[in-house]
Amino acid sequence: MILAMYLTLFPGDMLVSAARWGNPKLGHVILFGGWTFLFGMNMMVFFNKPRFSVFLMILIGIIFGAIVELMQFAMPYGRSGMVSDIGYNAVGASLAGLMLWFYRSKFIPAESLNPKKTDSN
Repeated sequence: MILAMYLTLFPGDMLVSAARWGNPKLGHVILFGGWTFLFGMNMMVFFNKPRFSVFLMILIGIIFGAIVELMQFAMPYGRSGMVSDIGYNAVGASLAGLMLWFYRSKFIPAESLNPKKTDSN
C-alpha cells in the first residue's frame, strides 16, 4: 500500500527511473491490479479466509484507487487526479479479481469454501 501511495502521489520527476511506466495508463492497471491481487491473496492464504468475496476484493481495490485519485487533488506536488485513471484502476482491480477467482477455483479445496455443517446434538 505504501509503494502504491508513493508511486501515485509523488510527481514523476521524484520517482526513481525504474518506477516510471512507459504508458501511465498501463501503470495504473498494473499497480492497482497488483495491489488488489496481493490484498486478495493475503486474505485467502495468510488470513485463511478462502470464502472472502472476490467481488468485495475488487470493490476494495477500486475504492483504494479512487481515494488515491482524490488525494492527488490535495497534494501540492502538481499531481492531478483524473476520472479516467479511476477507470484504469478499476480495470486493474477487476483483472486481479479474475485471477483471484481462478486461483481459488483451482487451488483451494471445495471443502474449505463450503464447510459441512455438523449437528451438535
